[in-house]
Amino acid sequence: MRKDKIMSSVVTALEEKFGIKRAKERLRKLWSDLKTREPEQYWRIRKLLKKVSTCCVFLLRYLTCILIYMLFVYTASFVKTVLLTLHMIIIKLHLFCKKYNGTGLDIHLGLDNLSYSKIGDVM
Repeated sequence: MRKDKIMSSVVTALEEKFGIKRAKERLRKLWSDLKTREPEQYWRIRKLLKKVSTCCVFLLRYLTCILIYMLFVYTASFVKTVLLTLHMIIIKLHLFCKKYNGTGLDIHLGLDNLSYSKIGDVM
């Protein structure tokens, strides 16, 4: 993680948690002083900031994967329903044509059922 990103994270954290707005130069000076005088604390803060930024990345990746999964499941379910409906219509039409081929019957297709009548009959 670059120093600028760490500094911007520190500035944002200070503004959000304490309402303190300090000049970036002063924060940079304090940060470099902390790095030279107390390296252990510097590395702990840096490690914590790194964890916070990677948590956001992992959360974003997780939410994206869930969104893609949901989109895939709903799309697959819709496609399956449409294909099964078309398949049933084709099977009914095939059976009807096989049974009444060339007898002068009119075909009425509906999504739920397949009906037929003689030509000239009023439904």
